[in-house]
Amino acid sequence: MHTGRPLGAPRRQQGQVIPFTLVFISAVILGLWVMYDSGQIQTQKIKLQNTADNVAYSNATLMARDLNFAAYTNRAMVANQVAIGQMVGLSSYGVFLKRTATNLDDLATLFPPLKAATTVVKQVASTFSTTVDHIASEVMIPASDRKVRWLSKVQKRYHRASLKVASTVSSMVGYRNDPDAVAFLTNNGAAGISAAVGAYARWASAIGPQNELNDPDDDSAQAVAEKARFDAFGRHLVRDSKDPFSRHRSYDWFDIDFGVVAFEARKRGGAGLKRTASSDRYHWDWSAMDTIGLWEKVCVPIAGCSWTSEPIGWGAAHAVGYTHSDGTRYQYLNGGNFPNGLDRDEAWGGAVQNETAAHIAAGEFEDHNLAQVGGLQPFYAFRDATAYHDYGPANIAVYVKSAEAISSEHTMLDYVAPEIDTEGAGGLSHRRISAAAKARPVFMRATDLDSFARSDGHYEHGNLFNPFWQPRLVELTTAEKQQIAAALAAAP
Repeated sequence: MHTGRPLGAPRRQQGQVIPFTLVFISAVILGLWVMYDSGQIQTQKIKLQNTADNVAYSNATLMARDLNFAAYTNRAMVANQVAIGQMVGLSSYGVFLKRTATNLDDLATLFPPLKAATTVVKQVASTFSTTVDHIASEVMIPASDRKVRWLSKVQKRYHRASLKVASTVSSMVGYRNDPDAVAFLTNNGAAGISAAVGAYARWASAIGPQNELNDPDDDSAQAVAEKARFDAFGRHLVRDSKDPFSRHRSYDWFDIDFGVVAFEARKRGGAGLKRTASSDRYHWDWSAMDTIGLWEKVCVPIAGCSWTSEPIGWGAAHAVGYTHSDGTRYQYLNGGNFPNGLDRDEAWGGAVQNETAAHIAAGEFEDHNLAQVGGLQPFYAFRDATAYHDYGPANIAVYVKSAEAISSEHTMLDYVAPEIDTEGAGGLSHRRISAAAKARPVFMRATDLDSFARSDGHYEHGNLFNPFWQPRLVELTTAEKQQIAAALAAAP
């Protein structure tokens, strides 16, 4: 009797599958472990890069805010200076109307029917002049001058505070983003916030009224440049910002031409800001003058036509800080002794064209000083006025994290997280990961929005009079990457 397997039946395979199962499971577990470990390292790399980005961006934001604050305060100082000029001009115009009305009232004595009307006009002009002088000297000019002084001081303090808190902001932002990240600052300042702070302090700083008389030997390029910048601030920016009334209130009251004989009543006036020098210092003074003259033209055959003028009215006002020790208390006003180089077409809106009236005004109103003012105050500007400043100094933040601070199998760092731009693939120096970021303040004035775009359509370069500075992350240059990599490799 046969009890074995049936004839023709397949032979059953017998053996142990457990070893194969263990190998398979081990491979799966190893793969999952590698995936988890690599994910952890990459997550830490991303976190570290975000930390470096945020630190660099935060410090660039500090700089951008400081630049915008300087722009706001510079504009405010200009506006208050112009306000002083407006009040000085209005005061000059007031005493001009008062003097002109008085002269016409005296002349009306010869024409009794006009006396009543001219007397009323004189009283109204006198009241107007007295009221304007009171408001200007007691309220408006002192208030504007205090604002200018305060704005200059606040601007300086804000700038200093921004520089001081830069390192604190870096530490705080870095810790909040990743407590285990460590800031890496090289000794030579190639990569680090401290280097950017120093560069920023040298790039934009306060420009003050330089005293060339007390320091005649300071002819360094920097001193000369700063003096020129401050002079340009007063001569051009403040002057160009004057309103039409302060700049040039000149017109003709009437113009009658009979051919051989003509009569014109030429009204001229304006306010001006001038740097005056005494024996011990410079000072910027506001003054204004208004004159009117009756011009008569007489044409004689062969001899031709000639013009003569008679003064009808005049007035002047000032806002200065002190009396100069050499006697030149007011700009151009020294008893009417105007300098030979005086531009008679431009000075006080051409008021000196009525020469006799101008001399009388300079003598009669030489003591018409409305208030003591401090003149132009220090303001923030770029030290190099010859270059474009469309962006500021770069903030480079470099952060590292040691292998011990990463919850992974440390040996995997050698294969999945090589140091950026160092020895290349295959070896992480000092068993750590690192990240670098770069940011800087950039001047960007919108051109696609009508409310921000310039009306003349011109491109505007970076400046400290329009607050269009914003932080921006930018790419590291190849040289900066190499320098950072070299510093990291040399560090213990």
